[in-house]
Amino acid sequence: MKNKFLTLMLAFTVTMSGIPFAGTVQADASEFTATENTINDTTSAVIADAESDNETSDNTVVSDDSTDTDESATDDSTISEASPDLADADPEEAVPETPDTDSDETTIETEEEAFSDDAGIAIESEDEELPEAEEETEDTDIAAGENTVSLGANGQKIRDTYGIKTIYQVQGKGNVRSEVNGYINNRDDLSTPTMIYFPAGSYTMSGQLRVGENLYIVAENNSTFTGTTVNMSGSDSLVYGGVWNGNFHIAGTSNRVENCTIQNVTGNNGHGVGVYNTQTATVTNCKILNNAVCGISVYGGAHVNVYGCNISGNGHNGIGVRKNASVTTGRNCVFDSNKYDGIAVADKSRAVINDTVISRSGYMGVTVCDSSQATISGSTITGSKSINLVVVTNDKSSGPSTVTMNGKNTISSSKESQGISVTGKGNTLVITGSTTVSGNAKNGICVNPGGILKLTGTAAITGNKAHGITLETATAIIKNATVKNNKLSGIMVSKKSKVSELSNNTVTGNKQFGIALLNSTVKKVKKNKLSNPSASSEIMVSKCKTNAKNLSRISAKKVRSSSRKVTGKAQRKTSIIITGGKKTYKGKVSANGKYSVRIAKQKKGTRLRIAARDKNKNEAFTTIKVK
Repeated sequence: MKNKFLTLMLAFTVTMSGIPFAGTVQADASEFTATENTINDTTSAVIADAESDNETSDNTVVSDDSTDTDESATDDSTISEASPDLADADPEEAVPETPDTDSDETTIETEEEAFSDDAGIAIESEDEELPEAEEETEDTDIAAGENTVSLGANGQKIRDTYGIKTIYQVQGKGNVRSEVNGYINNRDDLSTPTMIYFPAGSYTMSGQLRVGENLYIVAENNSTFTGTTVNMSGSDSLVYGGVWNGNFHIAGTSNRVENCTIQNVTGNNGHGVGVYNTQTATVTNCKILNNAVCGISVYGGAHVNVYGCNISGNGHNGIGVRKNASVTTGRNCVFDSNKYDGIAVADKSRAVINDTVISRSGYMGVTVCDSSQATISGSTITGSKSINLVVVTNDKSSGPSTVTMNGKNTISSSKESQGISVTGKGNTLVITGSTTVSGNAKNGICVNPGGILKLTGTAAITGNKAHGITLETATAIIKNATVKNNKLSGIMVSKKSKVSELSNNTVTGNKQFGIALLNSTVKKVKKNKLSNPSASSEIMVSKCKTNAKNLSRISAKKVRSSSRKVTGKAQRKTSIIITGGKKTYKGKVSANGKYSVRIAKQKKGTRLRIAARDKNKNEAFTTIKVK
């Protein structure tokens, strides 16, 4: 028998619990106070659920019924990860204690534990020796000793793409564990790709399918697998195609999972895909559905790229990212109806969310907390039960988090709470692109005590059922936004907030005030354009340190084609500017709040824009049609 290489595997079981934050707020229009974000009543139930998940053992494996033995096994360890719980305030308590350590470091088991039959490790047999692989002889039939291969569409695609010469086709049906292990043992050269090919059919492999270095597992799309944990412990390996009713553990470097369905994983460690311990993986064009915990769990410095995937119906988060891990999503990823959050990022972790739709999450669409960072571009977060996007502090010993929104994004239609919520000292939301925040159950953007808002892009904050933007004991700059048709005020600043600039915003159609400045410090209130006919006033100032003054609504009497002047009421001592066609007419508002400006006769149907401008170039405007 040629030299055999035993590809050792690491059995990982990490539970990335969801982040059970929920927020509810209340708006009190009569006091002109901003809506306050609080943890909603569902939090305790979620924490209880998460804590119950973490009571399980920190090492779960599939039992091994095989009687095969492996005398060549020399590795003395398996690694297990415990179940982190983001509901706990102390991150060091997120991992259950082991008999040997109080920390959340990787647990090293003994040689006897790692290779016992009960450990569920796929064990090779020294008694079976497969013939040598021969070179390819025909386009679709490759002779590998006596193993004749006839490839379907997926097999041909991977063979041709990577130029694979050594291919084994699984011949058996049902439990093919021994056959597959034989092919793995027969590999002489780990530096070049080897394919194990599964034709269409139904397969079981008790224990684990070990995918070592440069090993390509390829199945046709209508192949199904039951009772198998896929353990990608090598590097540069691939699993392509098939429907897998078992989870994937990725502990090697530069591994790929493509065109797979990964579903119905059960138990407290029931992640669809787990990527752990500073490793890197790419998951492409996969469906990751209805797993008991997270669709994908990324932990402990690992990174995963997720492209073109549907991650839906999972029992906790669609993707959970913890402990200095990171994720990138893109290429039309879809997250739908995950029980907790669509994407949860915590504990100094990072997320880049591109070209992604996150809908109908059970709690939050996206949560970013505890010294974490996220960038969102070209994405939609909609229909979350609580808040669509939340930046929050969960662990009080952690630092602030930041979410940056670039390009075109939509945050819409939260069911019970805010569109976006920022809470906690230093937690920051940056909006530089054309983000739309619309139709949410309460405020469009709510920045609570300690939070920071830097809104400088052309954002549209529209049709929300409370304030468009509300600040309470917060810090902000708000420029270039369109804030319209919100049920309460367009922009509400209160409770000793500090705003360095409030300028160049268009604020229209809001019901309470256009802009309300209460008991705060607000600088550079300038060049805002306001038209809120149902509001009490356009700009309302009370007990504020600000350059702004009250600015009342403007009104105008009817103008007919024979009229030679426009008359009406506006804020005292402001300037009147009337534009119609190519001409501009100017006048002043008297001390009694009335104005009269001479104009040329206008054609019937001409629209006149009439604005009252204060010394800071803020304008209250209205538009009338010549009768």
